[in-house]
This record gives sequence, C-alpha cells and structure tokens, in this order.
Amino acid sequence: MKDIQHSEVWQAKLAECQRLVVAQDGCQGGGVRHIMRHFGWAPHRWESFADPRRKFACCLNAIALLLADVAGDSRQDRSARERAEACLDAMTPRFILECGIAGDFSEECTRYCFGDLIHGGHRLMSSFTHHLTPA
Repeated sequence: MKDIQHSEVWQAKLAECQRLVVAQDGCQGGGVRHIMRHFGWAPHRWESFADPRRKFACCLNAIALLLADVAGDSRQDRSARERAEACLDAMTPRFILECGIAGDFSEECTRYCFGDLIHGGHRLMSSFTHHLTPA
C-alpha cells in the first residue's frame, strides 16, 4: 500500500483495476462500488492502520489484478516482476481470511477507542475498572 500511496502512476493503475472489477462484478469487496484513491498510512499514528487494512481488503481483487499485470509484463524490471509474483503467491486463502479479519478487527477497535474519546472515556474506564474490581 505504501508504494501505491506515494506514486500517482500506481494510483492510476490501481484505480483502473478497480474500475474493471466494479464493471465486471458490480462492486468490490465489502460491497464498495466506488473507486478508492486515498490510501493514507502513517506509522506514527496508530489509528492509521485500520483504514488501510480495510481498504486493502476491499480492493483485494483489484490489487491481485494489478500484481498479475506487473508480473506478466515483460517491459517491467525483472525485480518488479518477481516482487509482484511473490506478492501473488503470498495471497493464499489463509492470507485473504486473515486480511479480512484484521481489517474488520482494526476498524472495530478504532471505532471503540474513538467512541470512548468522544464520550469522555467513560465506557473505556468503566470496562477497565470492571476488570480490576473483584467479583
């Protein structure tokens, strides 16, 4: 995702792959019918992990299509083709399941924590003190 985030060329290629997926299937993963263009990720902000994971899970078919295009394009550098092929090989059923679970879990955790911040932290504190209080 970081390569896509910092390259307009890769963003355009992924957008086109997303258009192809939506045109063929009617939507992307998670029922997403829009073309996603913003893939912000910042390692210093913990909340930035949930959004890219969820977007990655939703765009998985388009990402696989993009990787297959790179892996099969003899005009690409050999290292880029091999890297794309390795990424495709890593997309096992287990990887796809873990990707979906991680994206969903991250979103729920972020929503829970931000909900607590918005509501003054009362829910988080009551949950925390409940675990500290003996029954």
